[in-house]
Amino acid sequence: MYPSIKYPIIETAVLYYARNLDAMDRQTITFCLQFIKQGMSSVLVNFCDKYYEYHGGNETGEKGLAIRGYESAFLADLVASYLLKVNDHLFTNMEFFGIYWDDGLMITHQLWTRERLSLWLSNFQQAINTTCGSTHLQFTAALWIPNFVDTSLPPLIDNTITISNKLSIKTGPTFPFLDAELLWHEQGDLRWGVFQKPNQALKYVPRQSTHSGVTHSAITKGDFKRLTHLTTISAENGDLLLDRVYPHHASALRKASLAPKIFPSLNEIGAADEPPK
Repeated sequence: MYPSIKYPIIETAVLYYARNLDAMDRQTITFCLQFIKQGMSSVLVNFCDKYYEYHGGNETGEKGLAIRGYESAFLADLVASYLLKVNDHLFTNMEFFGIYWDDGLMITHQLWTRERLSLWLSNFQQAINTTCGSTHLQFTAALWIPNFVDTSLPPLIDNTITISNKLSIKTGPTFPFLDAELLWHEQGDLRWGVFQKPNQALKYVPRQSTHSGVTHSAITKGDFKRLTHLTTISAENGDLLLDRVYPHHASALRKASLAPKIFPSLNEIGAADEPPK
């Protein structure tokens, strides 16, 4: 998403959120925007479609945010927030909608057909093009229908039916979103867990490294918190030890000599992370 976000929409988004500030603050913001503009125009290597291109020109409007740029994550989130804000009429009667970096999530009250989602995506894309004044930002969508079968559609590959280059249907029991995955529990409620890509290798900085003991301890505690925060804790799993819930992560921690002798339970980690009352 970073390379698709150009300077004009960044400036528009920043000034939109600064519109109610006093004149001096707005003047400072406008001045600082010139640093961002100059920085973007000075990037020598840009990502374009599937390739990198070398271009040292000064066409700021054609250059996107640099991947791993210092301010890129913040500015990308700011632009995404602005795009949703000014087009919130397209999200009425939805349980939830939001964008984090280059992934968005919508939860609707009823199951949508692929025709309805295709129409909505077309309207949403037109609204984004109008707001940005360009077609740089292009969105795709995936509809999650567990166990969906339709022999008239293209064949299933990795639990995915590709309808077009803009739309697909996910048919698996879970739906990945960033580092998490959604799943329907047998009781009918929507729950969260940690997503792990197929054949993904988990590695942690080993205790034999030159990092301090505080750093090693922070790795273990931080990972425990992340795994717990991404998991729906219920009566069924709350007392389970973390190495039973996520054995692959526990194995990687043991390999790095960072695992405790006895792993805490999800409830214990959640209680330890609560602020004092």
